[in-house]
Amino acid sequence: MSVQARSLVVVDVPEGARTRVFRAPGVRVLTLREDTCLDARIVDEAAPERGPRVRFPAPWPALLSGEDCVSPDLSYAVFVGPHSVRAVAADGTPRWELFHQCRTRIPRTFVPDEETPCPCDRDTDVAETGSAHITPDGKLVWAHVATPLAQDPPETPIGEAWLLLDAVDASVIHRLDLPDLFATQSHHVPHPDGQRVAVCLGSDPYDVTVLWGSWNGHEATTRRAETAPGLVLCDISPDGDEYVTLDLSTDNLTRRRVADDSELTEIDYTQLLPHPDADDAEEPPVWDQMCGYLNATTLLASTAELDDQWGHHRHWTISTTDPTPREITYPIPVFGAPIPLGDNTWLTRMEEAPQQLRLWTDS
Repeated sequence: MSVQARSLVVVDVPEGARTRVFRAPGVRVLTLREDTCLDARIVDEAAPERGPRVRFPAPWPALLSGEDCVSPDLSYAVFVGPHSVRAVAADGTPRWELFHQCRTRIPRTFVPDEETPCPCDRDTDVAETGSAHITPDGKLVWAHVATPLAQDPPETPIGEAWLLLDAVDASVIHRLDLPDLFATQSHHVPHPDGQRVAVCLGSDPYDVTVLWGSWNGHEATTRRAETAPGLVLCDISPDGDEYVTLDLSTDNLTRRRVADDSELTEIDYTQLLPHPDADDAEEPPVWDQMCGYLNATTLLASTAELDDQWGHHRHWTISTTDPTPREITYPIPVFGAPIPLGDNTWLTRMEEAPQQLRLWTDS
């Protein structure tokens, strides 16, 4: 039995912009990373084009940037670059900049210049990326960076660290050094309680580390998730009780408890129906990495990456009480993976209009 999607609104967006949604209590911020700016706007299903919107000038090209983020009130953005993390006000004025070891890990001075160019300034293929997350109150910034930092002693070895920064001046409140980790990319997933956050660190396609961090208003704590390597944390449920991972070695989705990382349900990709245009002998569909919670009891997943060879991209809902995937039926073709917003709505790009996002619901 399929799920019928109903269109709510259409949002005009720059074609090709990197699209993300930050969910904070009471607000959803849509960010669109273009090469020269980060476009941020509040997602409002009633009037998306009339809601608050800010375009933050970018300090470096999109290909050199990691996972940038914006404060829930749109007052500032944090850009994650190969040499530093920089906070920028809406008019482009820098609030602060925290310099760190270049992500190429080639020993060098912290501030690149014309006389000593860094390889990642010339070749974006060598630039690995970090990520950042701003807390819902806008007062703190979690950041995954390469080390040493500019203020570290000269003998500090090259490595990685997860930092909690004061959003006013980038002073380090908490630091977790990761000497055994050399991540090529990362992303943050905030918990809906506003205190906790997870960061997913990928070293290679089958070596992924998940860390949990928490700030109670007085002190920060961090821990490693009790999960096997190779599990990508995709999303946390709106009620905060569970999260979903994708196993890169088996292509299966798994629901897990936030409290202790224990497994709740595995969602095997072999339950998926073959693509209608595929031959029986074709490779079976597998889950995409973009997966999340439509609501506290329903997952939203896709098989768009493999479906692309046939041109028709498919999305699926999965109940937490019945792991059988149900395909979503759209009145018009959609493109790529969906972005669930946790409140029974989700965003998709349109096959015939790549400069548009459409907001959907199933109710």
